[in-house]
Amino acid sequence: MTADRDGAGSADRDNRGYEMKQSDQSSKMRRLPKLKRININSELELEVWLSKNADQEESVVVVTHTDVSHRKYVGREQIAAILKKHGWKSGSSYNVGSSSLRAGVISKAV
Repeated sequence: MTADRDGAGSADRDNRGYEMKQSDQSSKMRRLPKLKRININSELELEVWLSKNADQEESVVVVTHTDVSHRKYVGREQIAAILKKHGWKSGSSYNVGSSSLRAGVISKAV
């Protein structure tokens, strides 16, 4: 484990080099599941990926920016609406790196 920039808390890196932060609500480290990761930089990119992978049965991890002012930001509400439209749902969320990225598990709605 390594110290955060501000010295508070702790972080660890997963097998792809993403820094994982310890949650304030839990003393346990939440690690990203070992699933395929999809980087989403726009609502259109998510729409296209879901359309191209309509037959996908396995869950995946969607990685997005958390900063509203970032040009590649896609909000949770937009993601949820797009997922619902395509018959998918969101699951657990994770902070990735320096918290400028977030990851969320998505899967087909049952």
